[in-house]
Amino acid sequence: RTAGPRMVRGGVGGAGRRGGRLVVATAATMRLWESNGPNPRCVRQFFLERGGRAALGDTLEVCVVNTARRDNRRPPYTTEVNSLGEVPALVLASGTVITESIPIAEYLDEVMAGPSLVGSNPEERAATRSWTRKVYLGICHPSLEWWRCTPAAEDWYRGTRVFNPAAAPALRATAERMLNWLDLHLDGRGPWLVGDRFSLADVVLFAFLDDMVTQGYVPWVMSPTRPAMTAWYERVLARPASVQARNVLDGGGEGPAGAGAG
Repeated sequence: RTAGPRMVRGGVGGAGRRGGRLVVATAATMRLWESNGPNPRCVRQFFLERGGRAALGDTLEVCVVNTARRDNRRPPYTTEVNSLGEVPALVLASGTVITESIPIAEYLDEVMAGPSLVGSNPEERAATRSWTRKVYLGICHPSLEWWRCTPAAEDWYRGTRVFNPAAAPALRATAERMLNWLDLHLDGRGPWLVGDRFSLADVVLFAFLDDMVTQGYVPWVMSPTRPAMTAWYERVLARPASVQARNVLDGGGEGPAGAGAG
């Protein structure tokens, strides 16, 4: 029998604690810590696109961090999972902790059954990583940093990030420039970023854009003035994993938009 990931409901600060330490009472060999926000969303959507439960069975346990209570910014999460307090994080059976959404996705791609979303040969993998880097550095990162320059983000990240509202115009201009370029690139091509092959690059870009748009904290990333981008977005949205990934993996939710951004 193939079972799905078993959840520690509440994660840090909930049923996953005993005596101030993180407790896992299962035989899972990996533990994924996740929450709301675009970075956890990337991993969540990639996991679902790669087959989710059926592709890993009992080897993954999912724990939800309550970022609304800032549980990711204090022990035991900062002492036992990620000292930076950022989500997501993947803890392996060896005790190794993998942080950052893209490396976590690539690790899962290696260990999950089914076709790779990174690539089946060196050429495909290089193309996927090239496009993933382009969209992350050119669109995802500056767009999220723009939001981190807003008053709402100042309250959310107080004490953990440097607040610099003067950088907002340049960050938006950087992202808009890349969005406009990507719209031209996609026009008449595709249907995906790496041509005919849906890949990690599509997952990363869509996860960020969809989270920003549906939660309303970076509304300008999607515009009718970029029709090819809009058509690509609709194609990805039509994939079942895209809607499923809007909720944390136990189907719940905790905290406002951007809460899991790290």
